[in-house]
Amino acid sequence: MDDRHSRQSWLEAGLSQLAARGADGLSIVAVARELGVTKGSFYWHFRDLKDYRGALLQQWEAQYTQLAIERMEADGGSALDKLRRMLSLPAAGAERLGLALRSWALSDKEVARTLKRVDARRTAYLAGLYTQLGLDAARARTLAQFTYHALNGRFLLGDMVPAAAQLDLLLTLLTAPNDEAVAETAV
Repeated sequence: MDDRHSRQSWLEAGLSQLAARGADGLSIVAVARELGVTKGSFYWHFRDLKDYRGALLQQWEAQYTQLAIERMEADGGSALDKLRRMLSLPAAGAERLGLALRSWALSDKEVARTLKRVDARRTAYLAGLYTQLGLDAARARTLAQFTYHALNGRFLLGDMVPAAAQLDLLLTLLTAPNDEAVAETAV
């Protein structure tokens, strides 16, 4: 079977359409047109639009969360190295898809549940990195939430990757073992 007709190609094209047009602009016909196939190909892989949308959510969760975390771990390094890489990642178009999903979640409970699960998984990963750096669990969770919100905000505000000096300052402040270290760094 031609790759353009594969389930995976339908999912990739659907995520692209979702990022470009939002959930309301996602249609079988538009995705088929992008793939250069008839919509009959769609029904080979999916029962209907609802089934397709569910598969898109699963694909997004796997690709942008589970596989992303696995890649971060496979690249190795210390927890600090991983935080540095994470804070330096360019959005690479993911911000539009994230915004489309968050907008879609306002009107769809399944999407909202998926986002809640993904946000919790990503935050837990960050908290684990902070814990590996010696921070207590409560502080690690708080900093993980702050970091996650800052990353999402950075992507939505134009993907300004911090310069090396800015990143050093951020990581020093975020990973300081106690309030005295934070005060010393700020001086």
